[in-house]
Amino acid sequence: MPHLLYPQFLDEFSETERELGLVCGFSFMDTCEELWTFVPETGISKGMLAEIKYARSKGITVKEIIWDNVKAKVRKEENGHESD
Repeated sequence: MPHLLYPQFLDEFSETERELGLVCGFSFMDTCEELWTFVPETGISKGMLAEIKYARSKGITVKEIIWDNVKAKVRKEENGHESD
């Protein structure tokens, strides 16, 4: 979640503000027990990878959810098939 929060008010294209956002995100993650990562079709960004590495270094459980799998499950349920 941190990678979505801080770009709302920090300039992603400013190296200084991007670094500030990462530091703030890491501080935020220090209060978490789990990090859920929704992996998009395009893959993991450098910022997401940094968050995953940080979380693992702190012993925070990382759950990676592959977006294609989520979409397939939703389609299956929308078509009246039971979920697996």
